[in-house]
Amino acid sequence: TRLTSVRFLALRNRNGGSDPSAYFGDERSTVHAGHCEVTWTPIRALNAISENSPIYIPSEDLDVTAVIELPVQVFWREFASRVADRRPVLFVHGYNVGFERGCQWAARFSENLALDDRLLLFSWPSDGAVLNYTRDEADVVWSVKHLRETLTRMEMLFGRGGFDVVGHSLGARGTALALAGMIGLPADAEPLVDRLVLVAADIDAAIFRQMLPRLTHQARHLTAYVSDNDNALSLSRELHGYPRLGEVGPHLVDLRGVELVDVSPLPVRRVSGHLYHLYNRHAARDMSELLNDRLDAAGRSQPVRVDPTIANLWRLPTPDD
Repeated sequence: TRLTSVRFLALRNRNGGSDPSAYFGDERSTVHAGHCEVTWTPIRALNAISENSPIYIPSEDLDVTAVIELPVQVFWREFASRVADRRPVLFVHGYNVGFERGCQWAARFSENLALDDRLLLFSWPSDGAVLNYTRDEADVVWSVKHLRETLTRMEMLFGRGGFDVVGHSLGARGTALALAGMIGLPADAEPLVDRLVLVAADIDAAIFRQMLPRLTHQARHLTAYVSDNDNALSLSRELHGYPRLGEVGPHLVDLRGVELVDVSPLPVRRVSGHLYHLYNRHAARDMSELLNDRLDAAGRSQPVRVDPTIANLWRLPTPDD
């Protein structure tokens, strides 16, 4: 077994009690801070087939075995001390993610990209229930004010452009709303975020286009990962009546200032097609080169141009292995 410690900010009610997996609930609350300990236990019987399977077969169990709270001010000092002169990554989870799952997925994302203790999970009060989508939509909008406050605190600690932000699914929507609403800066101000990464973004594509000038002012480099195999976003499009940013389609044409990476050729390892940042090693490797090696798509090992006349559209090819 091995252990991953995930730093978190949680806008959730505290249940307390002896069960770490149920320490926080799904109700709105003030900010809590601390770290959750995630234990990885190998499933040895599945190791051999898991590695080469086209679908996801778990080779390890992930369990939240401890939750340690800290006073918020103490937490920020401790986090800044651990990060030191490295670049932290704020990770905003998506829809249908309770606190336990958020810790597990943040641990997996951190492991995939070797982020160690640079990752900070922003746990907004998603219900973690697949049928509660509209409530999750309301809760992520409610969380935007707190997310802005978190971004402001990170600016104070790490400087403008001194950190990266990754938003997934509905978390990408909250992230975009938070950044687009941080107004009042001079036109020549340094971008707040260095790398802004929107993965499988559940954002109305036309609304994103309206926000884009403000987002490119707030982020030095903006990347959106998109897929034609994202069933969760297909359902969201049917529900809302408009395409989502994280889908492939004509809504992506002429999105200036954002690097688009199409992961459609990669194997769909989970039925939803919505979690490739967690369960596809080729997508994870590309994100690692983006965040750790600070490479644009043209300099990374996998992306190929989809159309030489469209400079910002790239694709991760079907893997040979």
